[in-house]
Amino acid sequence: MSPLNDITHLPRNNTQSRPWLRRREALLLAAVLAVAAGMRLYDLQRLPPGLWFDEGLAGLNALSILHDKRFRLYSDNREFFDGAPTNAEEPMYHYLAALFVAILGPTVPALRLTSAVIGIATVGAFYGMVRTIWDGQRALLAALLLAVFRWHVHFSRTAFRTILVPLFACLFFWLWWQGVERKSRAWLIGAGIVLGLGFYTYFAFQLILPAWLCYWLVRWVREKARRHDLLQGLIWPLGAAVVVALPLVGYLAANPDVARGRMGSLSIFTQGPDSSAQRQLAPEQRGDTRMELLAKNLWFNVRQFWGRGDHVAKHNVPYMAVFDPAAGAVFAVGILATVIGLARDHRNVLIVLWAVWLACASIFSLGAPNLLRTLGMTPAVILILAQGYWSVHAAIAKHSRVVSWIVLGGLVAAFAGNEAYRYFALWRNNPYAAREFNAPYRELAALITAHLGECEVHIPRDHARHCTLRYLLYGRTNVREMKRPDSLTRDEAGNRLRVLIATDWTFSAAGARSESNWTRWFPGARIVWESSDGAFYAVEIPAGDLLTRERAEEAARYLGMDETR
Repeated sequence: MSPLNDITHLPRNNTQSRPWLRRREALLLAAVLAVAAGMRLYDLQRLPPGLWFDEGLAGLNALSILHDKRFRLYSDNREFFDGAPTNAEEPMYHYLAALFVAILGPTVPALRLTSAVIGIATVGAFYGMVRTIWDGQRALLAALLLAVFRWHVHFSRTAFRTILVPLFACLFFWLWWQGVERKSRAWLIGAGIVLGLGFYTYFAFQLILPAWLCYWLVRWVREKARRHDLLQGLIWPLGAAVVVALPLVGYLAANPDVARGRMGSLSIFTQGPDSSAQRQLAPEQRGDTRMELLAKNLWFNVRQFWGRGDHVAKHNVPYMAVFDPAAGAVFAVGILATVIGLARDHRNVLIVLWAVWLACASIFSLGAPNLLRTLGMTPAVILILAQGYWSVHAAIAKHSRVVSWIVLGGLVAAFAGNEAYRYFALWRNNPYAAREFNAPYRELAALITAHLGECEVHIPRDHARHCTLRYLLYGRTNVREMKRPDSLTRDEAGNRLRVLIATDWTFSAAGARSESNWTRWFPGARIVWESSDGAFYAVEIPAGDLLTRERAEEAARYLGMDETR
């Protein structure tokens, strides 16, 4: 018998008659939440090191909510991309981010704190769900595992809206279980409201619906004596969810281009072997047929737990497995315990359905495995891992309870320490992490905000329109798009220093980074800054050295000026 399967009905709260147990559990929960907060808040200003394009776009949407379009059912991003719906996104995260941006301004911490708070809240909601469905000891163990789990910790520190999926999934199953067991219409309606709101979080949350319906069907078949309660547990949540989600459904029906959007561009069913999307993948991630691609994706999503993992540095240490070898072995034990318990305990069915359905977000999309798209399965993954740890504990407890608790504590401590090391040491020092998080753009924005506020700053068009810079430099009137030859031309009304932000493509002539090439045209020009990776450099030109339009054009030709790059 699996240790998490020894209760066939809702566990009785045995702390009600023992106040000291309630106090101890509350203290332990507070300690778990403190660990969760530490893992998500430590050095948040610097890790992750930059601000990715999509994070900057989330910030722009938060600013738009504050200053322009306050009400939206969906963020189609037309206002940022010349009227075309681009990377359309659900709006829930943007509204939450707007609260922090309103307080902290358009900064990196404003966005990162949004996710950190959501991540900490998820650990608390996960504890409440597990305690309701199982018991307090399992809930504390599972919550501690989620608190330190690198997969969830990382996305609690990045501004991706996927972080909302685990929170809303845990809240939904927590409220729904309470409603069914208590026979409470209010709890069931609350669960339905959460389910409906979940559709405003991230597209992968939609997979919670079939996972729940399949689980409901299993209980309907098995629990004939409770079919009336279960029917209530279907009708009321579904009804409430439909009411809440109906405006979004109406919007997507009226805007099919937005509805297709990102999901259509990623689906293996719409992107054939000759599509540009597939050609951008690594050779092993491509498939000549959809069935071949599906089979590969299925295998990659299973293999990632013990072997080759997600290759994207924004998500993971490239190719690192989800678990280290020791935790991977415990996870395998947990899978075995969960599968063995399927027939006896329907709660195991919930775990499996949750994991399998949420994994479909990667199985049926290009670029598998993808930890970002499947973040919603992390609570189920942790429940399986907790099954494994508890199974080891129970097996040893048959011989010595003291030894069993020591071993369990040692294994969990080793897991926590290794997760912290793999994130705060290995991932932090991975050379691809800073590059994939657009660290040079963040450096450039920091330079402009801290030191160039009194200067007229000109940035090549493609970089000036990058969402990271647009968010971090929001409202700064001294920042302009570079134009040829205007950026080199004297402004009769102006007397401010002019700073040109450039790359090797902006001024492509040989030796363009040499001050001697600049002083030939602008005697007082000097190179005042260079990003840590050398991607950008800044040239300061005194206002009196700027040229007439004719001379500026000559200088632009000499320097090989490209105003876009």
